Amino acid sequence: MRSKASDGRSGHQISLAERDSLSFEVVQDIWRGPGIVMMLQAQTASSTWWFYQPDGSFSHWYINLQTPPAWWAEGGTVGVDIEDHCLDVVVAPDRSWQLKDDEEFHERIGHRLYWNSDQAQEIRAEADRMIRLAQTGEFPFDGSWCSFSPDPSWPVPKIPTGWDRPPIAYTAARAG
Repeated sequence: MRSKASDGRSGHQISLAERDSLSFEVVQDIWRGPGIVMMLQAQTASSTWWFYQPDGSFSHWYINLQTPPAWWAEGGTVGVDIEDHCLDVVVAPDRSWQLKDDEEFHERIGHRLYWNSDQAQEIRAEADRMIRLAQTGEFPFDGSWCSFSPDPSWPVPKIPTGWDRPPIAYTAARAG
């Protein structure tokens, strides 16, 4: 599922000035990128992604800065809500790293739909924490899951009923 603006563009293609004038919807889409394993940890304001080459070999890690996951269960469906914080860190197999979308992250500081300067400092502190883990080779940057390969007999997951309910992770915070 992907969020897109009424004119078809993704959030990364839209300037902050345009954001208030467009409506957004979540649509079903097909992932066309490389193989990825994503790890969410309770009460952690980032997720770690393992990216793989088309041949299945490990490519790099990706640190996605986000709200801690808000897990929910409703009508037999279990899900998780997160809100992306734009700022990401790409970590190479040699554990060198670079920030991604830093300009987009800073542009949003103070905007009513995003984060204030104190929250921005917390987001950056989480990036720094994860960078330190990468530099020292601690989990999840210790080589775990770098050779992961899904069982070919696993079925493709189906989109569960209730996926389109309002997210609980941050709806209340925005209303306040």
